[in-house]
Amino acid sequence: MVNLIKCPPPGLVYFAVYTIIASGIIIVFFFLNINYINDLSKQQLYRPLKIILAFNIFSIAGLPPFLGFLIKIIVIDYILINELFFLNIFLIVSSIISLYFYSRINYSLIFLSLTPIKINSTFKNKIPSTLPIISILLNCAAPIIYML
Repeated sequence: MVNLIKCPPPGLVYFAVYTIIASGIIIVFFFLNINYINDLSKQQLYRPLKIILAFNIFSIAGLPPFLGFLIKIIVIDYILINELFFLNIFLIVSSIISLYFYSRINYSLIFLSLTPIKINSTFKNKIPSTLPIISILLNCAAPIIYML
């Protein structure tokens, strides 16, 4: 049987998904003027934005069940099929190292700024309203759809 749909290489898909997720994080950091990890603990973020940022960071880190994990599994599977074992080991070790740095960011985001805040209307208008919807769809719904 002939494949009617030619799939793009997994490295290109990984890059595209990683770019989309990272751009969501970068947009939020840009609008909130966050330049350092310590700035996360100084910011007074409202809870849904914290959760969305944490989901995106977990996804980039490659934790299951987020989309970043699914993409890493697809790339690892592709590498194993092509018998490039050294590249596979390098990918796994670099993912573990990057997981440490992403978990530091999430720690600063979630645990170091626990003060309750009141949300004013000017703060809500700084973040694009479609960002939470896109983030939730990408990180939670896409892996479930892929598994079906």
